[in-house]
Amino acid sequence: MNDQSDIQLWYNRGYANGVVSTLRSKDLLKAASLQIQLDDMQLHQGQTFMEWEKAYHHGFEMGEREAREVLPA
Repeated sequence: MNDQSDIQLWYNRGYANGVVSTLRSKDLLKAASLQIQLDDMQLHQGQTFMEWEKAYHHGFEMGEREAREVLPA
């Protein structure tokens, strides 16, 4: 994704990666035979001051949290 100006898309991308991360941590992706690659977390290294990077990480955190809320423990 090259358009750093679309903050909503970065949030959405982070959210999706957060959900996938949670599913993977509970071995639910393996069970569903889904092959989904997460973004390399180094992708944003040195960019913490950029709005798109903040949106991505906020989305990631929300995706992880909300996925945990609806999945069995």
